[in-house]
Amino acid sequence: MKRTCTRERAVAYVYGIMNAAAAASYEKHAAHCEQCSAHIAAIASIKDIASLGARTLSRTVPPLKDAPSIRISYVPRALAAAAAVLIIITGGVLLSLRTPRPTVISKGAVQPAPAGMPAKSWCFATKGALRTTPTVDGNAVFFGSDDARVYALAPESGSLLWEYRTAGRIASVPIIVGNALYAASADGYVYCLDKKNGLLTWKRAVGTIIFSQLCADKSGVFAATAEGLVVALANDGKQRWQKSLGTPVMSALVGDERAIFFGTRDGVVYALAKNDGSPLWGHITESHFLTSRPRIAGDLVVMGDTDGMVYAIDRARGTLAWRFKTGGAVIADIESREGLIYVASDKVYCVSESGREVWRFAPDTSIDVNCIISPTALTIVDKYNSFYHLHPKSGICMRRETRTSPVLGFAYAGSTLFTAGDDGSLCAVNDK
Repeated sequence: MKRTCTRERAVAYVYGIMNAAAAASYEKHAAHCEQCSAHIAAIASIKDIASLGARTLSRTVPPLKDAPSIRISYVPRALAAAAAVLIIITGGVLLSLRTPRPTVISKGAVQPAPAGMPAKSWCFATKGALRTTPTVDGNAVFFGSDDARVYALAPESGSLLWEYRTAGRIASVPIIVGNALYAASADGYVYCLDKKNGLLTWKRAVGTIIFSQLCADKSGVFAATAEGLVVALANDGKQRWQKSLGTPVMSALVGDERAIFFGTRDGVVYALAKNDGSPLWGHITESHFLTSRPRIAGDLVVMGDTDGMVYAIDRARGTLAWRFKTGGAVIADIESREGLIYVASDKVYCVSESGREVWRFAPDTSIDVNCIISPTALTIVDKYNSFYHLHPKSGICMRRETRTSPVLGFAYAGSTLFTAGDDGSLCAVNDK
């Protein structure tokens, strides 16, 4: 008789495989634990989870359970690229391998600016890496940590307003709708908190692990799991509908007024109706892994993959409008503004909505962190933690500065730049 871990232990166990990428050390345990074996089988094999290379996957689109047949637009697949792309799956965010830096600030302490940072700065330390973009809303900045907590800080001082502890790592960007804050945890739950005080409004179990970023509106929140379930929850936490895809959803979910859009591990972009989850279309790409957050740009849904390809798909019909090839994996969020689309990869590419390259900019190294567009600048950060502020129309670098700690996400609020690092610190810098 196999031993069985608790559900929480099994989730942590699978996360250990993803973070350590050391399959051999887990094989003996998995062979004797029913719970962990079941979770791994629901996602992939141990070797699939721990693999650091791009994988050739089945091109079969699984039917959605309890749903009418789906309309598929197919692009013939090229041969799989032989070169490995060094990636590791960490709670739904695909990150280049970096050496973690130790946290030198005690948890919860607000410290003055480190040497080399402007005087009007602060850093707040947690006990886990910060893998997502912070969310700034009203009088607070919200973020999640690998220490299983959601935090709210005062933007001006960095003082702690509240924190809420879950049973798993927080790898999704907190989403604010009205007074509700939605967050997804590695414990398989979606949490709804009161953004003012951090009190729990409700929580709902939706799966073993939630890889993707949530999508929310006034009707509720949408989540997707490592088992390939897409779930819609009402704003009171009750399940509205659930669809099974049969393959993990790796990308963020984004939505317009009628549909949610996302990409799966086997390279399919889906559109599901918000009201009942019925499939509107599915588009098979040539992708090994659709990794970037889908970007709605006019009539298009734009996504990138680890092979360096960008796909622009008609969001009403699901047909391919154009493809654009970059020179590296597209992991960072794609941005768009005033008819231009910005893609960060080995370089920064500016592409028109018709698929024509407008300009490109070469940083010192590739980019795998989100980029941010404002009326005056496109801001990016490369793997050496150098920030570049580019002119949106010309691509000319107007300013550059370097941070000392690895940055995994960042956001602007007015002139204040908030950076989330793999050392577990959220830092604020007045950028004036």
